[in-house]
Amino acid sequence: MRHAFLALLLFTATTAFAADDVQVLFVGTYHFANPGLDYVKTDVADVLTDAKQKEIADVVEHLRKFNPTKIAVEWPADKSAALDQRYADYRAGKLAPSRDETVQLGFRLAQLLGHDHLYAIDSKADMDLDAVVAEAQKSDPAFLQTMQQFMDSYVAKQNAMQKEKSIRDILRWMNDPATLAYGHGLYVRMARVGGEGNYVGADVLGGWYARNARIFSNLARAAQPGDRILVLYGQGHVPILQQLARDMPGMKVVAANDFL
Repeated sequence: MRHAFLALLLFTATTAFAADDVQVLFVGTYHFANPGLDYVKTDVADVLTDAKQKEIADVVEHLRKFNPTKIAVEWPADKSAALDQRYADYRAGKLAPSRDETVQLGFRLAQLLGHDHLYAIDSKADMDLDAVVAEAQKSDPAFLQTMQQFMDSYVAKQNAMQKEKSIRDILRWMNDPATLAYGHGLYVRMARVGGEGNYVGADVLGGWYARNARIFSNLARAAQPGDRILVLYGQGHVPILQQLARDMPGMKVVAANDFL
């Protein structure tokens, strides 16, 4: 029995990171263009200034060291043709200046690496946080306090960093495991919101997981053995996407801050 167990450990050790494993580097970002679509809203510095363009170039050079074979971005999967056209316009110098992180990070790095294509993997879905808040007002005021504390601390931190820190500094903080876990914990806390026969919090949370499962499905279908895939995505998605990738046979998650 002991020899069998040692053999199993040896087999696991020698196959855990095989040459044909797909390595995935998830970089959680904020929205550079600040379209105001997220529930938590922060003040974002203009990334088109000369100073911020230098900071973006610095981030891109660090991510370049990962040498991705593919770059996946937060763009609707069913509109990948539009992404291809937008990238073609960018490469031809025809794209109007854009603050979008897909352009600023994804297109810039893809062009440097000579990629002909970026992978659109997003799947849109509504997330009815208003329903969770309405129910929490009746049955779980502690959740509202927790959510307000999170928003106050996160927004204050983001706003301060936008004024004082570089984009790479901000992304390093956003992709720190403790920061990711803190934000993800608030999503999971929604599961308690409701009552007997009322699962509004769990249902909204389930919808959030379902959306991320679809995103991961698009990513997994794009992956081929030996790929090194850089995924640029809104930070809130990253903990679930990382967990799915860790659980997927043949995939290895690479820590963002090993490169940032």
